[in-house]
Amino acid sequence: MPAPISSDPGYVSVPLDYRTQGDLDGDGRPELITRHSRYTYGGTLVVVHKGVAPAGGLARFGEATSVGDIQQPVRRVNGHGLVNADVLYSACVSLKVQSDGSAVVTELATGKVLWSSNTPGHPLGSLTMEGTGRLALARHYDDSYWSPPGVAGGGSGTVLSVQDDCNVVLRDGKGAVLWSTRTYDPARELLGTAVPAGTRLANGQEVVAGQVLLKMATSGNLNLIDRQTSRVLWTSGNTPFLPAPPDAGVDGALQPDGNLVIRNKDGNPVWSSGTWGTQGARLVVQSDGNLVIYDADGRPVWSTGTWFGGVDTLGHPLCSGCLLIPYETVESKAGRLVMQQDGNLVLYSKATGNARWSSGTWGHPGATAFMQGDGNLVVRASDGTALWASGTWGRGNARAVLQDDLNLVVYDPAGRALWATGTDNRVAARRGTALFAGAVVKSGEEVHTPITSPIWLQMQSDGNLVLHFNPVGAVWSSRTWGNPGARATVQADGNVVVYAADGRGLWSTGTWGHPGAYLVLQNDANLVLYDADGVQPLWASNTYWKSLKY
Repeated sequence: MPAPISSDPGYVSVPLDYRTQGDLDGDGRPELITRHSRYTYGGTLVVVHKGVAPAGGLARFGEATSVGDIQQPVRRVNGHGLVNADVLYSACVSLKVQSDGSAVVTELATGKVLWSSNTPGHPLGSLTMEGTGRLALARHYDDSYWSPPGVAGGGSGTVLSVQDDCNVVLRDGKGAVLWSTRTYDPARELLGTAVPAGTRLANGQEVVAGQVLLKMATSGNLNLIDRQTSRVLWTSGNTPFLPAPPDAGVDGALQPDGNLVIRNKDGNPVWSSGTWGTQGARLVVQSDGNLVIYDADGRPVWSTGTWFGGVDTLGHPLCSGCLLIPYETVESKAGRLVMQQDGNLVLYSKATGNARWSSGTWGHPGATAFMQGDGNLVVRASDGTALWASGTWGRGNARAVLQDDLNLVVYDPAGRALWATGTDNRVAARRGTALFAGAVVKSGEEVHTPITSPIWLQMQSDGNLVLHFNPVGAVWSSRTWGNPGARATVQADGNVVVYAADGRGLWSTGTWGHPGAYLVLQNDANLVLYDADGVQPLWASNTYWKSLKY
């Protein structure tokens, strides 16, 4: 039996820029340009893809969804603390400080104790969140007898959440995980579908989370696919061409050491995530389009960075002297810049698949795109003739960046923008207050515009979603009154839905099939749902202020 791929000295690292062919047409063949390192294992080449580094400890980029209603004071421990005999509940577990001073997490369905601080002999103890963000069990203010090992404190805003996935998690003010009880239940995963360590995906097998599909393809690649459009969001790329070679991968599995590995028919590894050393990790196919490996406490250690919408980093640079030949691609979180075989340089939206910009140079097969040393981005025909240019010459060491907001920008060395495609997908969001995929407006909550005029959206306690504009009053509603406890959510599939407390759908915009769409409460009193590119209105309340009588 071959040994699991790990950081074993028997592996010889060979760093290189490994280019794979890609996927623009959804046929499962990867076109992306990705940076890998490769390892040799018994003569077999192993591709190691390090994935996307978490930003600030977070793997999900976009508007956060609820995880166990942590906004509700009765479900968390903050400055108020949890005194003896008090109990916090989630849908799965309870957290209680017993009369003997031990804090315990108990499964509601079975009464089984899943975790305990094991600190008996301290009657009248309480669980307190100190001002420094340090969680402690104490009998008196300065008489603490337990705190999470190795965690000094998360600072202001630190919260302990009793989650609906059975885990109790300590997070700092930015949401990064500091510690957990490790009582997570994969069957209750909140963000999608969990794949526990040891689960094997053979050729043709798949895992589904909403409109997202993780499949071990017969080509030997592990592919993440948008089920509605059949587009490949991410691929392991270890088999860049079809048909698959004899030593292609035949199954993928998350090992007990936390490493996601693809093996060939002989059992030898041919690809891995490079995340060994994270025992207790889990792989989650998230409904927001991201594939993430979390450690035992819930910290992201690897991800594909393929959520629907959301902006985090600046993007992917096309450096001075870089060349794009036909079929080559540069990607950011929202866009894909392709040097097409017909000679056209085209920027595509990942979320919608639409072409958002092009150089207009089709009809010149074999053309290339080149970021010149003088700062000019140029498309040249196969004979060297310039077909298109950004007009930014004379700026040495300039760089072109495909940003995560879908904009392609040429910057000078000082960071000043010299030229751009003008395809920013957050333009519409700046027309007011935006609610991105996953956002939830709960009963009694309000959303306001950033300007001082009195415009707000309210999820009323009677279940009606109402748009207010003073001095007119209510100008639009979902007409779903009579359903106390209802909530409104912007779904990953682009539909905005009002759900009853029991989960029944009461009203929707009817805009499913538009992943990454976002809702904007505009400064003109109009409520508009835009596609992920921020270009096409999919639905509107038609209440812009000039149409209102007052």
